[in-house]
Amino acid sequence: MLAATLAIGLRLMPPSARRVARNVILFLVCFGLVVVSPTGVAALERGMAVFAAPDTGESVDAIVVLGRGRRLNPSRVATVAELWNAGRSPQIFASGASDAPLIVESLRAAGIPAEALGGEECSRTTEENAWFSRANLFPQGVRRILLVTDYPHLWRSQMTYESVGFSVITHPSPLRDTLSRKRRLSLMTRESLALIAYRLKGRLGDRTTFDTPAYVEKRLSKQQCLVGRAAGQA
Repeated sequence: MLAATLAIGLRLMPPSARRVARNVILFLVCFGLVVVSPTGVAALERGMAVFAAPDTGESVDAIVVLGRGRRLNPSRVATVAELWNAGRSPQIFASGASDAPLIVESLRAAGIPAEALGGEECSRTTEENAWFSRANLFPQGVRRILLVTDYPHLWRSQMTYESVGFSVITHPSPLRDTLSRKRRLSLMTRESLALIAYRLKGRLGDRTTFDTPAYVEKRLSKQQCLVGRAAGQA
């Protein structure tokens, strides 16, 4: 019935409008096929990181891993442990409220020395991840980092960290296979909107000369944000 209605509608349109309508319908059909296909969803996820700086395999000052909720932490831990075992960096820094302590503890359980592990658990957004990381890592001379997060989050995270002065290459942490298609599409939609919002708010431009925001210093001093090695240095 729907196909018949569309066919009749197309016949009644002027030729120019008919061509536009056909292209729109074709796009929607192709998009729909991609969205309902697990392979298509995976392709969309990777497509969101197409502009992210790829992992070149070089050594860095620190591996920085961003929290994204407990369900995604195991994948991040496995990815970071693999990078550590490959000798990519002498230290690992976890960033994210509630996630950082769990990631650090899991990495210790995976055999990574405690003296190589640090992090902060006060940041609640990607913007805050970048500023709290800078406040902790810049005094150590850390500038070149390998940033680990999921595919949809990679590009925005990279640009945000670069905006505050880090030199960044990225390494994706895959989303769990058990994550539903609806949840994966929700993450991608959220990231698309966040990317636009960050651009409009000026969070992706050069802010290397900016002072660390006052709220970062306040939380660091009052909320005991640091975990692992970072807490030991405080």
